[in-house]
Amino acid sequence: MSGSSLDGVDLALCRFSYEGTQWNFIVEATSTYSYSAEWTQMLKKAPQLPTKDLFALNSKYSQYLGERIVDFISNFRLQPDYIASHGHTVFHEPAQGFSYQMGDGALLAQITKVATISDFRNKDIIHGGQGAPLVPIGDELLFGDYKACINVGGIANISYREGHDRIGYDICGANQLLNALSEKIYLPFDNEGYIASTGRVIPELLGFLNQNEFFEKTHPKSLSNQFVQQYLVSPLLDYNAEIPDKMATAVEHIAMQVAATLDKLSPGNVLVTGGGAKNRFLIKALARLTPHKLVIPIEELIDFKEAIVFAFMGALRVNESINCLASVTGARQDSVCGRIDLP
Repeated sequence: MSGSSLDGVDLALCRFSYEGTQWNFIVEATSTYSYSAEWTQMLKKAPQLPTKDLFALNSKYSQYLGERIVDFISNFRLQPDYIASHGHTVFHEPAQGFSYQMGDGALLAQITKVATISDFRNKDIIHGGQGAPLVPIGDELLFGDYKACINVGGIANISYREGHDRIGYDICGANQLLNALSEKIYLPFDNEGYIASTGRVIPELLGFLNQNEFFEKTHPKSLSNQFVQQYLVSPLLDYNAEIPDKMATAVEHIAMQVAATLDKLSPGNVLVTGGGAKNRFLIKALARLTPHKLVIPIEELIDFKEAIVFAFMGALRVNESINCLASVTGARQDSVCGRIDLP
């Protein structure tokens, strides 16, 4: 899994079993391969590349992913049955009928000599869905005891049950906003939210961030990285104020949007994962705004939940079981998503 925070590639070896009516999982090994500064810049600039250069970068990135997987397998002396790869999203435009992730499954299968499942989004888009978020199938079948599951990554998203259906959607930009501000003072991220905690919320800027029409839309809905950068990150960077104050304002914005989403639910236990779960200042701000109990799990689950769920989606795909929910994406039907490439 590679997310919009651009912190690296997360790998998890998971073993799944189905007993009675319940899916269970064991995580046997995990590792994160941090992106170099060069790779971070290449991935940031990927959406602006000419077509030929983008295809060339895809080949290079696929090779990079394959080498990381081979290294992971070798280090832990593993023999996985399948690889399920999300890849790295460059474009996500469901309204225009496509989503594009770098990381060619056929090349990964060739490099690793392991059958590889990839391209998890486009079949749902063909059926009229958003192709996102995809993690709610894991929330439903692996973490269904929680009132809701929130992942605070580069983009924050949520899933929960509404009647008989699991629904889920993107809430707002999250770590993309905070990391962009941190980079202005030569830090990759604001550790535990310390910098933000020293700032003051700017009411005018907070009002601007909260007024985007996306927040008024009902589900199904999803955010592209380009949208977050254009309508949230760029105005935040351009605003004339000190970084700690802009950081504090961004944290308040994220907490307000997540809390507003949770307001739709009766109080209960909410599982919070993703890098934002380690931002103590953000979690404190969210706890102030919601009556729900925020459950911060063990670090392995904070860091690798999305990788675990994509492994699970791969397991479902191999078993020809539904792994993408129309109730989440707005598609005409549930789907069995993912392309399988053999070595």
